[in-house]
Amino acid sequence: MPKLGFSLVQYFPNAVSDQFINIGIVLVNSDNAGLVDVRFRQDWRCVQSFDPEADIEVLESFAAEMQGASDRQALLRSMEDSFSNAIRLSPRKDCQTDNPLAEIDALTSQYLGKALLAWTRRKLSETE
Repeated sequence: MPKLGFSLVQYFPNAVSDQFINIGIVLVNSDNAGLVDVRFRQDWRCVQSFDPEADIEVLESFAAEMQGASDRQALLRSMEDSFSNAIRLSPRKDCQTDNPLAEIDALTSQYLGKALLAWTRRKLSETE
């Protein structure tokens, strides 16, 4: 059973207040530090409600870049080292599963909501 870890991608509109909202999930293979999958919000309205001044276009662009990157591992390292504290990764939490895609589905539902999970499943079925 592969040992996996996940981190939440969190948006901090104000570093002083330390309040954040989860905008994504990164699932990695802890054994070889390879990126397994990444999921982001598709509906950004709750982020806009959380921070009316949020630049949703920048957040969507970041999510699209992360999802479409050919070298996600390099992007993950870059993400951990930068983004001026507006976007941060939570500390990695371990998990074990025989089915990484089912695991990220469960994490997506838990941390980002069921609406994103339904959207992701619909998109996956369209590509099959």
